[in-house]
Amino acid sequence: MKCRIAIPLLSAERDAALPGSQARELAQHLAECASCRQAQLDLPRAMAEFRDEVAAVPVPDAAGEWRLLQARLRELRQPAPRATQKVVWAWLAAPLAAAAALAIAFLVGRTPPLESQVVPLAGESFARVDFIEVADASATPLVYVDRESGWLVVWAVEGESSGHG
Repeated sequence: MKCRIAIPLLSAERDAALPGSQARELAQHLAECASCRQAQLDLPRAMAEFRDEVAAVPVPDAAGEWRLLQARLRELRQPAPRATQKVVWAWLAAPLAAAAALAIAFLVGRTPPLESQVVPLAGESFARVDFIEVADASATPLVYVDRESGWLVVWAVEGESSGHG
């Protein structure tokens, strides 16, 4: 038997919990190994020190700890104060601004095709756009600002080659 196997068996041997074959192997090893015999002699003192340390550990008041835990949970359920919400918006503002800057840089760098030029009709006020992309190349894109809602309206009218005209 090796020491790494014998050492863990010492406490079981002390409690008379080893089967006969293991007890005989351990006894034979102890007869041959001075360091394991010393560990066997040190075991009662180590167990007594362990019991003393365990007894000295203060046990918290379970009811008091439960009340503290409940109070913390109530705090977590309360809505965040305005200051915390402003901090969240501050953290979100920087990434959103960066994304908007990238989108603008991407769109500004593109050259508009000739189809994007808006020709105002008589009496109508149209918005000017720099670029419109439609799926059907023969379609005519229309863009205007709705007077009642103020919305920018964009749509494409089917071209002659689509067979609907």
